Amino acid sequence: MSRMKLKRLALLLLLVGLAGVASGCVWLRLLSFKNQLADLDRTTRVDERNGFTLQFLKPVLYGEDLFAISGDKPTSRTTNQNRQTWFWTYEKLLPSTNAEAGNFDLTFEVLLENSKITAFRFPDRFLQVLPKPMILGFLRSLGRARIDRKGGGLPLRFNAADVDQKTDALAFTWGGGPQEKFEPVVRDQVTRLLGVPLCAVESNRSYSCFYKYCFKGAAPDSAWAKFVFATNSDQLAFSEGAFGNVGWTLTALPDAQGMRGTLFFLPPVRQPATVKLEAQIADNYVGRYRDANGHVLTIGRDGDQFAVESGLAIADVAKKGWWRIFPESPAHFHGRNMRFSFPRDQEGKVNGLLIGEHGFDLRYTKFSDEGPRKPTAVQIDPRLCDGYLGRYKARWSSEVYTVKREGDQLRWAGINIYPSSETDFFFKLVESPLSFVKNAQGEVTGFVLHYGGMDLKADKLK
Repeated sequence: MSRMKLKRLALLLLLVGLAGVASGCVWLRLLSFKNQLADLDRTTRVDERNGFTLQFLKPVLYGEDLFAISGDKPTSRTTNQNRQTWFWTYEKLLPSTNAEAGNFDLTFEVLLENSKITAFRFPDRFLQVLPKPMILGFLRSLGRARIDRKGGGLPLRFNAADVDQKTDALAFTWGGGPQEKFEPVVRDQVTRLLGVPLCAVESNRSYSCFYKYCFKGAAPDSAWAKFVFATNSDQLAFSEGAFGNVGWTLTALPDAQGMRGTLFFLPPVRQPATVKLEAQIADNYVGRYRDANGHVLTIGRDGDQFAVESGLAIADVAKKGWWRIFPESPAHFHGRNMRFSFPRDQEGKVNGLLIGEHGFDLRYTKFSDEGPRKPTAVQIDPRLCDGYLGRYKARWSSEVYTVKREGDQLRWAGINIYPSSETDFFFKLVESPLSFVKNAQGEVTGFVLHYGGMDLKADKLK
């Protein structure tokens, strides 16, 4: 699936909106909201029962403003008369299918009344990843920021007092003063609320653990958090993580009576140069890979293009979607901010996969040379393909996909698609069928992408 535009949690989407992507009435409401944040203590009420809820005393933003900004859709919604709750859920990735019985997903909530946003709610579990002082500090910094809609780059100019000049990040202090109560974060507290980590490494001096989450929806977003605890005290010494392109760090102060945090926008990742592999070498990567806990990944290939399709069960159920990877050498690929290394046996054949991410390595063993299962391609009248050409607006995001033809080959978002019927197509890269939709007059009106167990719909633009 092509890389989506940056997707954020609702709180961070507001910042992008204020950066100038909205206009008209939406812009005026966002500006009014920013002014409320400048006087946060008077315009909001904080409820710390069952987590942390920030209630807006005079709501100004509509829920639909979030869609006007980014096109994002919540994972789910509930309705009770004129009140609604929207949920953005990040599903936790586990080291094994039976690692824990409880639900340890991360969920952020937006509460609405009469279609206006009345509150943001952060459960206790969420606050282990992004602490309350950082959330409140970020909102106050946003309220103090200047907006320059005519300037280049990010049109927000934060107050100099809020910015760490060395790192160019928003800086916050949690504790560290005689008037501010600070309770050190300890290992048991984090593991109790977040559950079993995906990876962990322990030494005589420290215990490091890594958590990763995938957005429970159509957007291929992810979140991650890394914690380092001192072995002698079990107190948090350092933490870092990211939701989409927004990252943060937390570092214990020298007296261990507080923490210093930074919040920043991650720069676009500079991808290494991609090389072209010989066909005989390229075929060797195709197949199925399994880790020690039964998680299966499938590597597919179509010409010079490669993709990873992931599932969380041995029987290839509970699919989590797919993404492109790009060769930078015969042994190393990159994609989705991860590094993929392929070890070989004594005969030079690929026999495993090593995925490196944020200092942790996930190991897989190749157990099959079978790639994605594909239906049989059929011949269709080339004139039918003319109706498929064009641009399609996704219903699940703000993304627009283009279907083109290069010679006799139809391409969806730059990836070859092949007909299995007059309206159904498939990829050789992955098991993710694509179906075009027609109206009663036979005109193509959209497509449905069968992705990660979901049916994602898009409408053809005129």
